[in-house]
Amino acid sequence: MYRWYRLVFTDLYPTTDIWKYRSMADLLVPWKNEVNRFRIVSNPEVTDFYIGSSGMESMGMMKSFFRRLYDLKLELMEDDMDEPRPEKIYILYPKRSMRPSFSSSLIQNLSNMHTISGREVVTDIGMFRSGKDRILAGLRIGTFSDEHLSGAEKAFADRLMKRFSQQTGIRVKEIRRPGVFHLSRGFEPYRLINLVRVPEDEDEP
Repeated sequence: MYRWYRLVFTDLYPTTDIWKYRSMADLLVPWKNEVNRFRIVSNPEVTDFYIGSSGMESMGMMKSFFRRLYDLKLELMEDDMDEPRPEKIYILYPKRSMRPSFSSSLIQNLSNMHTISGREVVTDIGMFRSGKDRILAGLRIGTFSDEHLSGAEKAFADRLMKRFSQQTGIRVKEIRRPGVFHLSRGFEPYRLINLVRVPEDEDEP
């Protein structure tokens, strides 16, 4: 059972402070056996951002992270959110030595996938603890409805993840079963800036 909050921004143009993100990224690492989530729900009318967690302590840290990073309010969702139908599932395999870079366009493009067919698209990032100070991450793309993603949407997602891998040096592997995110490889929490942040109109570091 997850507790969910919707991010309600008080700044019309939220920006991500890269250095502040790095200094606070450990707050995104959940406690052992708990899972944190970052979710983007986008359609032609609106794009909403949510954070969720299976543990109260882990959620408390996530709330602190987002409050410190952005000007926003956290709106508690009274009911548990539906689980999306996962159509594309990826796990990350960071290399042992990687330059400290990030993808400047992945989150922007994922949040605009609805423009391809006009349907609502859900991007869901799961975060898991690995050891004391590392994190595992997986990414799912799908819908809340019974409609499947189109071939064009799936191809677009694959192209985005390939470019993301080239830009960051993080290997991406597509898997077929939603419950095997734990097969990914642990990495430093600050690298979540590639996946867990609010997109900006101009997002160059």
